[in-house]
Amino acid sequence: MVLPAALATFFLLLRCTSAEPPADFPGDETPYRVIPTGSDAPDATGTASPNNIRGTYLYGYIDCNKNFRPGAKGKIDDAYYDAWLISNTAGVASGIDWNSAAALEFLGAPGLNKVQQPQIQAVFANTATVIYSYINPFQHYIKVRCDDPGKLCQNRPKQNPCQPDPPNSDKPATPVVLPFAYSANSDPDSPGTPVINFCEGFFDRRSLTDAITFGKALVSPHNLKLANYDNRARILLHELFHLDLAADSPQPNPRVNDLQIDVKYGLDKFERYNAYGTLGTKILARWDRGGNRNSVGYWVQRNADNLAYYALAKHVMSKNGNIYPHFPIVTNELVRAPFPKPDPGLLATFVTDGSDFYLNTTDDLTAWDSSAGEHYPGCSDNLNESENSSPLTIDGFAPDSEYPDDYISQVSTWIEALGSSDGGSDSGSGGDAGQQIAIASYINPLGDSASWERLLAYDSKKVSVLVANVLNGPDYVVDNSWKSVIEQAASQGKKILGYVRTGYLGVSQQQFTTRLGSKDLADWASQIEQDIDKWFELYGTSLGGIFFDEGWPECGPNNIYADLYAYINKYTKNKHPGAFTVLNPGSPIAQCFENTMDTLLTFESSYETYTNSYVPNDWTPKDPRKIWHIIYKVPQDQIATVAALASSRHAGLLEITDDDQPNPYDNLPNEAYMQALVGAIPGGTPPIHDVAKATSSYVAGLPSDVAVSSSDYTSVTLTWSSVANALGYAVYKDGALVLELPASLTRATVGMLDPGSSDISFEVRTVFASGSGGGSSRTILVSTKSLPADGPIANVGYTQNGDTVVYKADVLVPYAFVRLFIGIKQPDPGIGRGWPIQVPGVDAQGVAHHEIVNYMVEGNDFYSGFYKYTGAWYETTTANADWAWTSIGVAPQSQSGYTYTWNVPFSGTDAVASEYVIQGQGYAPIKNVFMGTLRWFDTI
Repeated sequence: MVLPAALATFFLLLRCTSAEPPADFPGDETPYRVIPTGSDAPDATGTASPNNIRGTYLYGYIDCNKNFRPGAKGKIDDAYYDAWLISNTAGVASGIDWNSAAALEFLGAPGLNKVQQPQIQAVFANTATVIYSYINPFQHYIKVRCDDPGKLCQNRPKQNPCQPDPPNSDKPATPVVLPFAYSANSDPDSPGTPVINFCEGFFDRRSLTDAITFGKALVSPHNLKLANYDNRARILLHELFHLDLAADSPQPNPRVNDLQIDVKYGLDKFERYNAYGTLGTKILARWDRGGNRNSVGYWVQRNADNLAYYALAKHVMSKNGNIYPHFPIVTNELVRAPFPKPDPGLLATFVTDGSDFYLNTTDDLTAWDSSAGEHYPGCSDNLNESENSSPLTIDGFAPDSEYPDDYISQVSTWIEALGSSDGGSDSGSGGDAGQQIAIASYINPLGDSASWERLLAYDSKKVSVLVANVLNGPDYVVDNSWKSVIEQAASQGKKILGYVRTGYLGVSQQQFTTRLGSKDLADWASQIEQDIDKWFELYGTSLGGIFFDEGWPECGPNNIYADLYAYINKYTKNKHPGAFTVLNPGSPIAQCFENTMDTLLTFESSYETYTNSYVPNDWTPKDPRKIWHIIYKVPQDQIATVAALASSRHAGLLEITDDDQPNPYDNLPNEAYMQALVGAIPGGTPPIHDVAKATSSYVAGLPSDVAVSSSDYTSVTLTWSSVANALGYAVYKDGALVLELPASLTRATVGMLDPGSSDISFEVRTVFASGSGGGSSRTILVSTKSLPADGPIANVGYTQNGDTVVYKADVLVPYAFVRLFIGIKQPDPGIGRGWPIQVPGVDAQGVAHHEIVNYMVEGNDFYSGFYKYTGAWYETTTANADWAWTSIGVAPQSQSGYTYTWNVPFSGTDAVASEYVIQGQGYAPIKNVFMGTLRWFDTI
């Protein structure tokens, strides 16, 4: 660039004063970013000047990409540049308005910091010049490391990481939270060169742009909580304040440290921690140290986070219509009318009781800075010598009379507005209402244990909800691999939900049927409730609740469908207390469903649809955790934007994935993607609501006309006449409650019975508001049919008509999946390839057999897919076969009674019609009917 003549002369005169590069400086003088020119420049001059000429290089980046994934250097450089942007926000580098709310709350009242105001302004002004530039007559250097020379980033359970070399390494550690970064004026390997070391948590934070987008999109009051805008640039700016070259210290400005404060909360709890975050910094800025008028300014100018959060607040305001994110409010005891207790983290009221001074809360202090991560007792991130080593005891606040009248009036308005609302959420018994990750984790833990290890390792406040899907439901016996992950999830505080299919209640265009082939609403209700109970029977109280899939989103005549789901929810929670319930229509849903389940999944589609053609509900939930959105095919660099967009659409539960159709739920995104997602949401807990305690009575003898309308191999259907004033009907099997149906349904189908059973006792009782009438129990004894000699799949065969082959089979047991497999002409034993299906046991000679198949048909009457095996299995391998199938079209199938029919197009395939297997799996022992060539090989 061409320099103005005066500036060129200035440059030549001062070139000799340029600092010598550190001995280990590699000589790379190509800066990552430079001061912007043109209209993007803060001074809008677009030229170099004495105000922007000072340049500082970051160099080294020791082990950053190695320890924290490729791209770590870019995140550091972006944060460095963005820290400069924050510093140059209007009212930060110059022209601080000491009467503004941000200055009053982070820097102190103007009468209490007047002596220090010039130095505070000077620190901001000097830090605003620390950036790369085009030309560098005052060239400075900051060494960047990620190899943790101070040993502060390490989790070492047997020692305090604040003491890298403790005298007694066997002593348990003091609980601490690790820093995001730490700094010193002299690098241990390059004496005299300032250094910043970055820890893992830094890279999980949002960028400045993403943080602004995220915070602005939150619903009130969370969009007014400054901690929700925290980001990597704020962290880096905090570290710069510790460095003499940025703060221009120790002369003329004092060094900027991390001060410790002692805070009493409740009546008997104390907390000592660094004055980090929005709560600690606001407390420090109000503390008057026994009425010492000069103490406020003295301490805030020496505490890095007071300076950093003031600058961040001003920057957020500049991007959000000059609206000040004022939460948390920190104030003296309120002398006002009572109002509802707000969410933790919004209002911090301090009480003076004689000589006692305490924060009036029973909440853990981490609630006040839930987005800030490292703010509770942790190691200092400043390795420079500090002149203030003793903790400061917070024993009183400056009186309101020290603050401008308009500020006091504004605080009153904030508090009154808070008191007249629900605080932005209806937290119920669920706790923190922050946005959290809920994953429809249809990943087999036996086939992909690594993904489950990762899912279970994530912070349970961030990844709070998972879904277990064994075989389109619970199956009929315990699956030990699922049992293991369900128990681990429960032990870590995660809610893992059992998958239950509701089939759109049989009323959608697809007209889905139950496993027994019925479209009847009562039969769907019966199957749903039995699946609920089977989940809890198999997996006990470790199961966190139920995920009801294929939810019908229309209210129905007289709200019949919404009321049925509400009845099922009540049944679930009464029978299994503490269960978390989710209904998934996957589309917008009418408000009649608002109280049917704890959470409603109302979007399940692609990133393109979400950003271009999203259709919202026509109502707004009181609690954003009522709504769950699943968005697939999301680019990694759009995660934060999509999370913020979901928050603005009142979705408190969220799944974002880069997976795509035909099954976006069968793979967990890579770790970098997941860390970006975890970093994009604040975290919370699911909203589990209790139902009203049952006060009704179950009256025997009514209805009086219960009859068996049908029975087969595994089920019995009962019918009865409606009873006046009934609330519902309870069905008992052998004396145990197995179903409960609303009064609108007078039919029940009890499934999962053993074939060939006799004398099964059934009874139906009427549910009334209070006990009255009725009579003796009326039981009915029922038997089920015995299976034929061929077993549960019989009358198997096929016919060929040109390129179409029609297969048929009578399936007498209601399996979760009925599949048709077809093979090819295989080579000699030992080199066959495809999917192997093992024949149970061995033959008379002790030889095990198998059949190899290469095509599969799977689906239902509405859609039946035709797939080709694309796995790598072959007969001589010792590896397990991978379940890998690629869609090649459709093969229509239909079900009429017990008979399944498949119409398979053979054109363009090498399938052999006679080489086939029909398989039933789920809700009964797996059954394979082998109709092709059986093979054997030693390794099978």
